[in-house]
Amino acid sequence: MTTTELLGQAAWVMIFGMAIVFIFLTILIWAINLSSKVIKLLGLDKNEPAKPAPVSKKKEVPVAAITAAVNNYRKKD
Repeated sequence: MTTTELLGQAAWVMIFGMAIVFIFLTILIWAINLSSKVIKLLGLDKNEPAKPAPVSKKKEVPVAAITAAVNNYRKKD
């Protein structure tokens, strides 16, 4: 093969590859736009903040567990 034929094949492969990527990206953009419309149509785009779990203001200290641990520690000495 001559240099001209190799350059011609390289240009063809480059153009073909760029066309494939362009078609893929076009289909991807179309699919994203379609899914966006479907999500809006179904009403799934409403961002309602989740209600946090109620926090008890009374802090319960496990006194019995702490007392047992301290007693166990003192027994080992």
